[in-house]
Amino acid sequence: MLGAHSKDGFDAVMDKYPEIEKIEVPGEGERSKSQEALTNVIAKYDKEIDAVHCPSDDPGLGCAEAMQIAGMWHPVGDEDHVIFVTGDGEPDAVRFLQDGYYDAIIVEDAYAYGPMAVDMLVQYIFKGEPVPTSGTYTNEDFYWKTAEFMDGETGPILQVPPYALDSSNVNEDGHWGVAALKAEGK
Repeated sequence: MLGAHSKDGFDAVMDKYPEIEKIEVPGEGERSKSQEALTNVIAKYDKEIDAVHCPSDDPGLGCAEAMQIAGMWHPVGDEDHVIFVTGDGEPDAVRFLQDGYYDAIIVEDAYAYGPMAVDMLVQYIFKGEPVPTSGTYTNEDFYWKTAEFMDGETGPILQVPPYALDSSNVNEDGHWGVAALKAEGK
């Protein structure tokens, strides 16, 4: 299940391993379509799947459901475990990672966008100063701590840096999905 926003990076890494057969099926970013697509792959390949990658957590949850229904949902370390990696860092996916079923989530920190926008307004726009096109932005409230300013076609860009969330760091402070779970009392 590949989406346009992460497909280029995923393909670039996969191209380094031509011995791995990559099966692309459209989930169209929807949980039910992703579940159906993976269910069809599981049936076609008689459960001979080593890994599942879904570029976003919500459709990834559909893939997790397909794996559960097929009896292929086993924790990391189990000999029947299928490597499972998604993207975004949503709370439900974080819970699967904490429970030992996901291998990793490539996080795009959704909680950071608002505070970063406010920081840019206060530090630059309200003072009539230009937003930088190079240099570093720092915010200790987030796991990633620093982001780089860039010069884009339409002006300055400050991009939240993606990072890998896995069993080694899933309980550290600053992850938006973990903070959301705590806010929900989970």
